[in-house]
Amino acid sequence: MARAKQSAKTNGIVIKPIGRVRNDMKPDANPPPGSRMADSGKGWRNPASFGEAVSDIIFDEELADGLDGIEEFSHVIVYFWSGDESAKLPSGEDFNLKFHPAGRPEFPLLGVFATRCPVRPNSICATTVELVERKDNVLRVKGLDTYDGTPVLDIKPYLPYYDSKPDARIAGWMSDLAKWFLTGQVPT
Repeated sequence: MARAKQSAKTNGIVIKPIGRVRNDMKPDANPPPGSRMADSGKGWRNPASFGEAVSDIIFDEELADGLDGIEEFSHVIVYFWSGDESAKLPSGEDFNLKFHPAGRPEFPLLGVFATRCPVRPNSICATTVELVERKDNVLRVKGLDTYDGTPVLDIKPYLPYYDSKPDARIAGWMSDLAKWFLTGQVPT
């Protein structure tokens, strides 16, 4: 049976990436902060295109046996580190804990924990993606909204009965933000 070492328990948290993302998305392909994300016709920040973006997750070869059986699932949840140099986010730097989503003053001033912004105290992000195929230590996925080179921390199979909450509610401003992304109509 294949085995892997678990990170040693310490007073601090030690996380070792299990792999890296490979795709065509580079940090400089995105619009500048504060601009409407859909302004750019390229890149995952365009909501019309990020769902179609195809990425490979290249796992460390010694972890390949841990992927056995994953191909039986249509979707997986990918946990990744957005504070890496590949994302050009302020790793170790101070940042505002409150801001207007997408840098737009028409949206409310919110705390970082009330948003899905990747700039946070711990830059851990998660996205549910379609699993296209597995070849050895590589998963090809569709809809992963991160850059080439991003470290992957973990993956888990998506379980509709566990991960989907049909009665969940979202803030009204989030509905407005989604409408703005998709149509360009600024909320009134």
